[in-house]
Amino acid sequence: QEIRILDESDGLRRRGHDVRIAAPKDAPIFAAAARRDVPAHAVALNRRGPSSIAAFARLVRELRPDVIVTHSSSDSWIAAIATSYSSAISESVSPRFTSCTLPSVRSPA
Repeated sequence: QEIRILDESDGLRRRGHDVRIAAPKDAPIFAAAARRDVPAHAVALNRRGPSSIAAFARLVRELRPDVIVTHSSSDSWIAAIATSYSSAISESVSPRFTSCTLPSVRSPA
């Protein structure tokens, strides 16, 4: 998942978007982001609690992102609460990816 997030970040940055990653400082993606020159902000998203929510809310107020993309249950939960009292963002999305085979769907002729 970290590789996909970093690849998406690289692609968005090449298209002119300002992309930031928020992650725990000890998470592998935090160091990997630095190696790819993607700005990373240390936030304890792995712990659901008031301090994580407050830290993420401060980051959102500082950066004022247009979109927040979350990738796990914990960061989705923290982002939802942290942004529910703020007008600092316009959209929040949580993409879900599966590795199961989907049945083919044929379009009517």
